[in-house]
Amino acid sequence: MLIISPKIKNIMACFLLAVGIVLYFSFKALPDTRFHLYFLDVGEGDSIFVKTPENHQLIIDGGPGNRMGEEISEIMPFWDRKIELLVLTHPDKDHIEGFLDLLRRYKVEIILITGVNKEDFWYEKFLEQISKQDSKIIFANEKTDFKIGELVLDVLYPENQLITKDFKEVNNSSIVLKIRCKDKQILLSGDLGEEIEKELVEKGVNIKADIFKAGHHGSKSSSSMEFLQAIKPEVVVIQVGKNSYGHPTTEALKRFEEIGAKVMRTDTDGRVEFVF
Repeated sequence: MLIISPKIKNIMACFLLAVGIVLYFSFKALPDTRFHLYFLDVGEGDSIFVKTPENHQLIIDGGPGNRMGEEISEIMPFWDRKIELLVLTHPDKDHIEGFLDLLRRYKVEIILITGVNKEDFWYEKFLEQISKQDSKIIFANEKTDFKIGELVLDVLYPENQLITKDFKEVNNSSIVLKIRCKDKQILLSGDLGEEIEKELVEKGVNIKADIFKAGHHGSKSSSSMEFLQAIKPEVVVIQVGKNSYGHPTTEALKRFEEIGAKVMRTDTDGRVEFVF
């Protein structure tokens, strides 16, 4: 009769548990032929993570602090260290800081930026890091499009490259993206203000989308009624956290209500995920 000591039983149990965890995450990491869209809970800032049906991974903005990294570690398996596309919509701390750690830990194939001019500690650190990366750097304009598997990412703004250009209001340099996967469309406008929103509408740019990330965390000076009426979103997601700006403002919330959109907020709902 074989007698196994309690110590050996504990070791075997730990081993089986470890194997189970590895198998679970391996299965979870397999392509599931679905499109996953995550609005990460990073506080007062933006960070959107996308996983395509073929398991390609994209991230738009890095949020403040290191909360983006914590969120991603719960979505991606720990051994997966590859991001196909990284986008910085504009160089503000609440969109950029989380990228500093990510760029140290992950291999990024393509980095999309505007190259706009801004004297800022976090932006300088970011530019310094991407200059050391073995990544392809692309400066955005409206002709910049990406097809990654079944996903199409279309740059709607800026019209022309903004390399070294100065902006009185850097929010208005935000890259505006439309993501299309099969029959779903998502519009991301960074912190764009109503001045450029109006410009896009007057030019007849196709901004219609099923899901819209509220401009500038629900600021009253973004997500104008004219802009929203052209988008016609079913859902508006507000990426927001504790702040001293009054975001999301009552003015923006009222506009979302008037167009009949369902509103989801990361400060109350946590991480928001859509699976198609």
